[in-house]
Amino acid sequence: MEILEEKYVETARYGTILMVRTEKGWTYQYDETLVLATDYCDDYDDVDDDNDEDDDFLHYLDEDIVPSGVYIPELDCLEDDCFYDTYEKAYEAMQYSYSPYSDFKVGAALLCKNGNIYTGCNIENSAYPVTVCAERNALFNAVGAGERKFTALCVVGDTKEPISPCGACRQVMAEFKVSCIILANLQGDVKEYTLEELLPYGFTL
Repeated sequence: MEILEEKYVETARYGTILMVRTEKGWTYQYDETLVLATDYCDDYDDVDDDNDEDDDFLHYLDEDIVPSGVYIPELDCLEDDCFYDTYEKAYEAMQYSYSPYSDFKVGAALLCKNGNIYTGCNIENSAYPVTVCAERNALFNAVGAGERKFTALCVVGDTKEPISPCGACRQVMAEFKVSCIILANLQGDVKEYTLEELLPYGFTL
């Protein structure tokens, strides 16, 4: 495959790497396998994101949208494109967090069966008990719009490990049967859980 152009770029997860442009788009060398990268910046409009032959994906994302170096893992419940869209929406929602007391910003995006995505951020209050988490806000936005069937919920926070939902949010997820929960941080770490793994013995009536 002919190399048309080369460029070194900085990533949050992998440091400096060599990007290579071929007829298929922008790629990078990783474990002796040519892996597709997409959406690093506006200059790479010719990137091809339809390559299904690659096992791993590293999306270099515009710094103004989401952090660079976000690793797209192999997920059981979502395709790569769906993960990218949901993660991006969760990260965007995180920017609207109202958290003057903790300065702990969280964003969430809920993917519905029909493809709609609803977002939420954490909203704090000086009376702490009435603070509402990002996960519940995303769910309540969707339910208030008439949605009842959900594919996955993605939650993003600036944490050392992938962020973990509180018990109240897990119970609300159980109420509306959100079967797949994707937890992430800003360093590109992602974990996927089923509802049963997060809340093995939830309350029901």
